[in-house]
Amino acid sequence: MATSVWVLLQSAAGDGDDFNHCAIFDASDELDKVAADLGVKRLSEFFDWTEFDVSMSDDEPLEDYEYVAAAHWFDPVEALPTLESLLAHMKQHPAMLESPDWEDLYEPVVEELEDVVVKVKRAATEGSRFNLCVVM
Repeated sequence: MATSVWVLLQSAAGDGDDFNHCAIFDASDELDKVAADLGVKRLSEFFDWTEFDVSMSDDEPLEDYEYVAAAHWFDPVEALPTLESLLAHMKQHPAMLESPDWEDLYEPVVEELEDVVVKVKRAATEGSRFNLCVVM
């Protein structure tokens, strides 16, 4: 089973996410290196491992309200510079596709980052905190 991230809004955490962001998860180490080079926060700083940790344990799955209480939530305004910088950098450097680290991930990561930017901007507009929930 592949590991992915969902964009969850604290105000609607029970809604889940309709998009599989597994390429972003798979490329998170490389994206964190790019973020460091760009001088923005690492993408992985916005990951929340609560759901993943519960699914890897013998504990019962969390109810939505339990997840909302236990999860780490972030201000979308803090994440947008990272997301927009990563997306712009990738679009400006399609030669990254030739690197062994990116050959299968470049196009899916660009598509997934576009989706994440839209959803995090929606969180900012709605005044909701968000996280990138790591799921299996």
